[in-house]
Amino acid sequence: MTARVLLGNDGSTYVLKIARKGDNVLSPSNPLLFDSTKSYWSGQVYAGGSASSTTSITWNATKGSLSIAGANVIPLIVAADSQRGSIRINGAVTSGLNGSDFRTNSQQSIFETTASTLKPLKVINQNPSLTSTTTVATGRTSTNLKFLVLKMPCAFGYMNDTYMKPGTS
Repeated sequence: MTARVLLGNDGSTYVLKIARKGDNVLSPSNPLLFDSTKSYWSGQVYAGGSASSTTSITWNATKGSLSIAGANVIPLIVAADSQRGSIRINGAVTSGLNGSDFRTNSQQSIFETTASTLKPLKVINQNPSLTSTTTVATGRTSTNLKFLVLKMPCAFGYMNDTYMKPGTS
């Protein structure tokens, strides 16, 4: 079986690389589908880190926030920790399921991302109504947290060719 995805330290820096089907990401014979080492906004790894135990981490403490045209933007952050759990969700009427149908989503971790922080969350209300202002999640302690901050803005108006093509900063 070939290695198609590399997420982590490649020996000199933290990277995310994805190879084509049947190709090996460690020695590709075709161009990669995704390579975070390229010097444009589309997914370049900007920062990364880890914490053995935390309720919130200021990811921009060493690198600073990502900004486009002077405005700080929320980046895409890939994160995982040892607190992955499962959630049982009641089937919704709009999906054609009746109230006794359930779906289980396992091995999930939920995080809140801002322009400067990453905060682990725990689901406390699994089926809020669409008009409810009930809190859906609350903070939790994360253990063995690992994260990568990708240079990919998650902000309306910035996810376009103006900011996500080679040569832009």
